[in-house]
Amino acid sequence: MPEDRRQPQRRAPLDERLAERAGRNIEIDPTTPLVDAEPHVLLERAEDRVVAALGALVLRHAARFGQTRALLRSVEQTLALLTSDLDSRDMMTLEVEAYGIVDWFVGGTPRSALDADRIARRVGDTVHYDPNASIGDLLVRAIDEGFDVRVDYFSRKRGEMNTRRVTPMRIEAEVYLVGWCHARRATRNFRINRITRCIPINGSPNDAPRQVSAANEAEGPRQISLLDDD
Repeated sequence: MPEDRRQPQRRAPLDERLAERAGRNIEIDPTTPLVDAEPHVLLERAEDRVVAALGALVLRHAARFGQTRALLRSVEQTLALLTSDLDSRDMMTLEVEAYGIVDWFVGGTPRSALDADRIARRVGDTVHYDPNASIGDLLVRAIDEGFDVRVDYFSRKRGEMNTRRVTPMRIEAEVYLVGWCHARRATRNFRINRITRCIPINGSPNDAPRQVSAANEAEGPRQISLLDDD
């Protein structure tokens, strides 16, 4: 079992903070490249490819919100080429580093304790939680309040959905949950977008009609990543 739980930052999701920022005064022409470059640049050293991939990951955050003349499609294609030979652990390392850089640039005010308590609050052995809360918010509260969760998770290795009891330890880059898997009796990395359901152990849902939360609706359909091994 893990000996301690690391507290995550309680800021709003990075995408929300990026969306709230004032847009740049730029015009984007999807038919014109940013610069006319010769197509024969070769990155032979592994460390050069890592640096380029890290830059592409950072740039992707800006491209997703139309705040760069570099087209998102081109950024994604470049990133795919640079990371084609990376395993899931290396990819996680790069994504976490890129997130940390952008998070440092953007900053933001921590969420209030009142908002956090509305998502989930542990009282004795019972966890009172909002059934409309997003999976990411519930996982953050599980770390803060010290309760386990039961998750439905898609395993790429097996090509099937399974249910696991997990002790959440920390969240990396809003993409990965690092937690103790009770079935495996080991620490595992879970991609949050492959968790389709998350329920607190000994959870008691607050009295509220079931509906799709704004956060879940904004996330859209959950995509299965082929970069994952578990």
